[in-house]
Amino acid sequence: MTDSTPTNGETPSSDDQAEQGISVFQSLNSQFYREHGPGEYILLRLYSLCLVGGSYDTFKDAISKGIDFATLQMKPETVDDPDEETVKSEEALRDHFVRIEAHHLKHLAIETLIRLFMGHKNVPRCPWLEISKETDFRAFKNKVRKQIVEADEGQLQTEVAKVFLGYSGELSSATDEQLDVSQNLVQFLIAFAREWLEEAKSYNATKHGLTAVPGDAVFSIGSKEEEQTTLGYGDSLAHLSHKSWDGDEREWSLTTRWIRLEQAVGTIAIVHQMILPLWSIARARYCGVTKYITSALSSSDFSVEKLREIEGCPMIEASMTVLAEYR
Repeated sequence: MTDSTPTNGETPSSDDQAEQGISVFQSLNSQFYREHGPGEYILLRLYSLCLVGGSYDTFKDAISKGIDFATLQMKPETVDDPDEETVKSEEALRDHFVRIEAHHLKHLAIETLIRLFMGHKNVPRCPWLEISKETDFRAFKNKVRKQIVEADEGQLQTEVAKVFLGYSGELSSATDEQLDVSQNLVQFLIAFAREWLEEAKSYNATKHGLTAVPGDAVFSIGSKEEEQTTLGYGDSLAHLSHKSWDGDEREWSLTTRWIRLEQAVGTIAIVHQMILPLWSIARARYCGVTKYITSALSSSDFSVEKLREIEGCPMIEASMTVLAEYR
C-alpha cells in the first residue's frame, strides 16, 4: 500500500513495519469515514424513488423548469394539454422506472448493509480493506449464508450489538432494551440476507445490462375461467435464467418475480436506519469521534413480522422453461 523501503537501503525493523502499517490504516480509516456514509446515498435514492412513484406531477414540474448541471442543460418538451395516449405513455414510463428502481435499490441497500456488517463485526484494523477483499461473489455468498443465515443466533446477536449498538461487553450484562433491539436487528439481518441470496438472479438482471423487463404480470390456476385462483399479480420483473450444464445441454427459463412495492420501500427504509448507527459507531471507533448514535429499532417499533404483514402479491416467483441450449 505504501513504499516502506528506507532511503538508506536498510531493511526496516519489525517495529518500524508495524508503525508504518498502523499509520497506513489510520490514513485509510480517516479517508473512509470522513464523508457521509452509504446510508445517506441510499436515502437520497429512496427519496427519488418515492418522488417519482408517489408524486410524479411534482417531479415533472421540477424538471420542466429546466436543469443546468455540470455540462448539461436539460429542458424536456412539455405538452400543455396532453391527450390520453400521452398520459398513458408517461404513466408507463413512471411504472417502468419504479419497478426496476424499487427492486434494484432494495437489493443494493441490503448488499451494502451485509458487506458493512461483515466488514465490521470482527473489529478489524481497517474495515475498508476487509470489505474490499471480498471480490469472489460466490465465496462471499457462502460466507453470508454460514455467518448470518445459518449462524448461531447467540453469537450473531453479540456481533450485532457490537456493530449497531457499540456494545462491547457480554450480553448477559446488557439491559432489556439492548437485548430487545439487538435481537430485533438479528432477525432483520437474517431475513434481509436470506432475501438477498434468494433473489440474486433477478437483482443481477437489473444490475447487469438492465435485462429485467418490468411489467404487470398475472398468474392464475384453474380449469375454468370462473374457477381460477389468482396467485400472482401486479408489479413484476421478467428475466431469463439458466440451470447448470447437464452434459452438453442446459435449460433456460423465463422467470417472473413479483415486486411488493410497499415491502420493498419498507425494507429500504429499515436498511437505512440500520446503516446510520453502524457508520456512526465505526467513525467513533476508528476516527476518535466522541459523539455517535446507536440503533433504537425495538421490536415494538417495527419487526420482521410487521414487514411481512404488509399486503402484497402472495406469489413471489414463477418460472417456465423456454429453450434448451447445446454446446
